[in-house]
Amino acid sequence: MHINISSGFLGDLAKEQKSKVEKDCKKRKNRTKRNTLVRKYIHPKINELYANVSDSNFGYLIDGLNIQDFKTKYPELFNETRFVYRKALQEITSHQSNPNELESIKNDIISLI
Repeated sequence: MHINISSGFLGDLAKEQKSKVEKDCKKRKNRTKRNTLVRKYIHPKINELYANVSDSNFGYLIDGLNIQDFKTKYPELFNETRFVYRKALQEITSHQSNPNELESIKNDIISLI
């Protein structure tokens, strides 16, 4: 199971499901209803994986990231050091059940090398 990052969950729906979502939501003006409908139509395993994502955040996943040449451009965003650095990543993960997740991942990678 995966998310089509460039076109989001909406891009992964079958044609008839996508048109039903768009019709029922009057061209995406009702975002809450759209989020509910898309959750209804996506694969149950994907739905289960994203069950704890809020409806507002799920809305971003529905639309996807409109980045041309995603596979080459997205990794370049991590080279932008004003956004990605140790302290920022630690702040992002501090609220999680494992606040040392970043350190754990680093150690796992080092052990594999």
